[in-house]
Amino acid sequence: MKENMSKPVIYFVCTGNAARSPMAEVMLRSLDTAQQLEIRSAGTLVIEGRPMGTRTRRALERHGLGDFNHLSKQFRTEDALAADLVLVMEPEHIHWIRVSIPEAAPITGMLRHVATYLIQDNRSLPQKVSELNLAELNPSWDDEVADPHVGDQDVYDYAADDLFQLVKDLYPKLITST
Repeated sequence: MKENMSKPVIYFVCTGNAARSPMAEVMLRSLDTAQQLEIRSAGTLVIEGRPMGTRTRRALERHGLGDFNHLSKQFRTEDALAADLVLVMEPEHIHWIRVSIPEAAPITGMLRHVATYLIQDNRSLPQKVSELNLAELNPSWDDEVADPHVGDQDVYDYAADDLFQLVKDLYPKLITST
């Protein structure tokens, strides 16, 4: 989507930008110690400017992570235009993007699917994302990262554990080794 040659921009998108996408953002940022990526998060149905909830913070703290500056943000066309890859958590997010921001469809995929099928090699991220044909895929609920929504702390912890494994699997595929 983007036209300049700066470092790749990765967006994590969930519904409210309150749990899954900010957790994934913090987790990927913790792995990207060389700051090779621009990592952001947003949501499809957001009350903007809300801080991360207590259960989300606790789930991150279990992994030695945190972000006390996070404020929820709506995903918009300008975000999609800046992105190289948009990673969503469930099929409804794919459908929302295809209807609301159709130009983002070729770079939008389910996190679990992309973490599984993105190839790790030295090509640019846009080249690797292009071969996934994301706009043509029918999203599967099998690839969902479950929404902890209003669950107890253990539900948030489970979501964080799932996300952290996916992000660890994905990270080496996002960067280009030199």
